[in-house]
Amino acid sequence: PYAVKYYSDEIKEKIKLNNPIDAVKSEMEILKNKADIFVLLTHQGADLDVAFAEKVKGIDVIVGSHSQSAMDEPKEVNGTLIVQAGKEGYYVGTVEMVLKGKE
Repeated sequence: PYAVKYYSDEIKEKIKLNNPIDAVKSEMEILKNKADIFVLLTHQGADLDVAFAEKVKGIDVIVGSHSQSAMDEPKEVNGTLIVQAGKEGYYVGTVEMVLKGKE
């Protein structure tokens, strides 16, 4: 929602924005029996990623950007691992996960 504040009113009138938390919850409900993990890619900043993880249960990983934070280790919030992409493509990272109970 923050990106469109720079758009003209003419463009804003043509865009419909949904609440991102509600949208993710809705999609996760639809996909819960089809997905083994949920990974969110965001561009809202580290603080909003933390708030997102606090409000939406079941997200396994949030890979975020915008705040340009580089993290050596993931931050865990409400069972969600949060990592940040750093800035300007200077960093490459990996998140390794093991799925238990699956053949």
